[in-house]
Amino acid sequence: MKKMILAAVVVSGFVLQGCTSGPLQNFGKYETGTYIDQAKMDSLHDHQTTEAQVITSIGHPDNRQFAPNGEIWSFGYTKISSFGGDLSESTVFEFDKKGVLRDHYKTKGNGTSSSNPLLKAAGM
Repeated sequence: MKKMILAAVVVSGFVLQGCTSGPLQNFGKYETGTYIDQAKMDSLHDHQTTEAQVITSIGHPDNRQFAPNGEIWSFGYTKISSFGGDLSESTVFEFDKKGVLRDHYKTKGNGTSSSNPLLKAAGM
């Protein structure tokens, strides 16, 4: 009887390990956009960094708006995980008419209203 219980415990352990490392490990997870970490934000300097340097460092923006005094770029990012820690944000870069970074910051949410059921379920 003890051998059967031990065998059941060992088999259960393998099954549970398979769930966390196999095809089910990403079940319920969703990630899209460009994540820009704090180190990357700190490496870009207002009144010094150019549009070309931002493109080299991060890539082309998701959204580009033209304003009378320059351009506003934004990079959206959404991450939904199985067990919380969800994140939806936009990283915004404001440039002057010469293409030099005037200001950069993060905002909560991706700046658009979404009909994506995953985002709604996550309260985003």
